[in-house]
Amino acid sequence: MNLQTNRILLRPWRESDAETLFKYASDPKVGPRAGWPPHKSVEESLNIIRTVFSTETMWAVEWKKTGEAIGCVGYLPASASNLKIADDQCEVGYWIARPYWGKGICTEALQLVVDYCFHEKGFSVLWGDYFPENPVSGRVMEKCGFVDTGKEVLCPNLEVGSDRPVKVMKLEKSQKMIAYCGIDCEKCDAYLATKNNDQALREKTAKLWSKLNNVQILPEHINCEGCRVDGIKTVYCEKLCQIRQCAIKKGVATCGECSELGKCQTVGAIIENNTDALNNLKSTK
Repeated sequence: MNLQTNRILLRPWRESDAETLFKYASDPKVGPRAGWPPHKSVEESLNIIRTVFSTETMWAVEWKKTGEAIGCVGYLPASASNLKIADDQCEVGYWIARPYWGKGICTEALQLVVDYCFHEKGFSVLWGDYFPENPVSGRVMEKCGFVDTGKEVLCPNLEVGSDRPVKVMKLEKSQKMIAYCGIDCEKCDAYLATKNNDQALREKTAKLWSKLNNVQILPEHINCEGCRVDGIKTVYCEKLCQIRQCAIKKGVATCGECSELGKCQTVGAIIENNTDALNNLKSTK
């Protein structure tokens, strides 16, 4: 299955990617940060495409402007994970070529995989890990909603760094359904109507929201799969919500990560009257 945003396409690896893979994976500053040695030849890169990457759990990250594979992202089921996890959980992994660092591409790619793992594969928990000397990798996971477990473990399966501890990150599916403002999307009528394809609830919600906002909202506008997941959203959530737009601009997983949370009047209007939302934001810090 292909996954995509405006900038990137996640697709299966092709043998024709071998030269490009070698160009980027031979960089000594890339592989060791992710636990594998730099590639030594195009032939080695081709072999890795044919073996390690020839699975439906791994995608090439294609930069649409050039058509080049500029990185890799995917997940490992429990049977192949570096961590001891349950069968309904998986471990994510990723790397991006050095010329593309600092552009948010890795976060964009990981977010696609997170949504796929939760909504298509049905995993309940996602795990990730990174070397403490590579904090940027941890930040990528944080932007996608992962939280630090406080644990450090060794990963004996790594080709590079098996003797060095990694920090363990975790993302539960329920955490992903917490909106930027702290409200639980799974309790929202728009989400429930969408999930259950409940037309009566759509009509009821449209009528209520029209009255509250003094604007006409039709039942067909009541479709939303969650504020922070990749999928359909109501027009308000997608384009009008100031909180969501601000959080995306600042690059925070939720308002709970924002240093201005205590003095923000916009989100304050919600959390002052909704203790559950405030507690949810505290739990996602």
